[in-house]
Amino acid sequence: MGSCGDAVASVFAAGVAYTAFATVFLGFALGLLLLALATPFIYLAAACRRGWGAAASRVHLTPENLAYLEESALTQCLSNSAFQHDQTPVVAADGKKQATMHALIASRNAGRTGQVARRPALLLIHGTGGSALSFGGAINLLTSTYDVYALDLPGFSPRSPCHVAPTLRVRTSNAVDFYCQCIKAFIEKHEIREVTIVAHSFGGFLGVEFVNRYPELAGKLILVNPAGLFPTLGEKGAYWAVFFKLSLPQSVLRGLGLFGSFALACSLRASKAAEATIESHLAYYQLLAAPGGFGDRIVGDFIRMGGLASIWTQPVLPHLLTSKVPFAFIYGDMDGIMPWHQGDTVSKLSDAPIPVCLVEGAGHSPVSESPALFCTALKGAVAGACLPGPAARELAQKVPLASLMAQYDSPYSTRVTSARIKQLYAMLLEFSSSGSAQGVKWAANNAYTTSTPSSTRE
Repeated sequence: MGSCGDAVASVFAAGVAYTAFATVFLGFALGLLLLALATPFIYLAAACRRGWGAAASRVHLTPENLAYLEESALTQCLSNSAFQHDQTPVVAADGKKQATMHALIASRNAGRTGQVARRPALLLIHGTGGSALSFGGAINLLTSTYDVYALDLPGFSPRSPCHVAPTLRVRTSNAVDFYCQCIKAFIEKHEIREVTIVAHSFGGFLGVEFVNRYPELAGKLILVNPAGLFPTLGEKGAYWAVFFKLSLPQSVLRGLGLFGSFALACSLRASKAAEATIESHLAYYQLLAAPGGFGDRIVGDFIRMGGLASIWTQPVLPHLLTSKVPFAFIYGDMDGIMPWHQGDTVSKLSDAPIPVCLVEGAGHSPVSESPALFCTALKGAVAGACLPGPAARELAQKVPLASLMAQYDSPYSTRVTSARIKQLYAMLLEFSSSGSAQGVKWAANNAYTTSTPSSTRE
């Protein structure tokens, strides 16, 4: 009986202990839940107390408020230039309207009456997570020399509504044709001749595809940290691939909806930054999360992830080596997403002095990070842009580059990815008829990790 009583007492004590533990755990969980539910009201109280309510109310995810934010930021960015808005209808071959593409036309002559002589033209194409607003800081400087046309690609900006079937939004084969048609419609509408296309990141990928299809419509192509040259990105390419594949941060902002917008506004104002900076950041992040946006998901469709590695599925290197349009590169020298050694390798393969201009201290977006230095680099890139040589064309025509590059993915080990990139470059340079021996030696010596590329530094 004594042992039985001890057993009962032990079981009872254990039950009490487990009950106490469960009670504490559930209380803690309930406290976290209540805190999460109270957070919006805490933000609301803080916003009302500090007078942020009026500004925060402008960040609702509606087209009207998004347009307000964009217009406010444009006014700040383009304070020295007159600008006007343009809407270009994009019509399919069957006559159906696919989209209406908005563009920003900026010039010292914009809005003037009477006949005004045209100046050299720049057509700016943004990347994922961007819009015409992405070039705002540089446009002020560029309009002293150029007539500037900055596009808002459909699917990326609420100013460019898309009327196409939903299947386009997830099919990369249709997407490239669609965006090339958008660019073509704009150039033809405005009768722009010998336009210099300046294309950033994913816009660079589209720029290469466009001049491959319509070389007669472009004078030069300046690629700014372009995506999609090779199947690899940088040494941390696998991690950036996850970022783009999951559409971050766009998907998070869209998912949080109004609360996310309000929290974003409050957090920016808590930073005590200048009002103009806060407005521009609000516009940028709200444009990322615009309702109906799908451009970021199209970018993700070009990335295939399998096992512990990722790969860009449609490299445009063969198109560049056979380009009929002179081209050049601009890179932020600190970019870890699309590093400058990609452009430097293309320059070596091109059998021509293709410029690779670096913007000191800039990352993936030199045009917004260092507008003045970017404009200096752009001047050098435009002046030096040239066509690839005959050896490059022979390489692209005789060697199945696409199938050869398909085996060079980016694992999650940065060390292995770095080795794959070196192997890829060595393989391509080996096949290059202009310098196979130099290419093997160059790769063995890790030449692409030096501080200055073979071309120019700005």
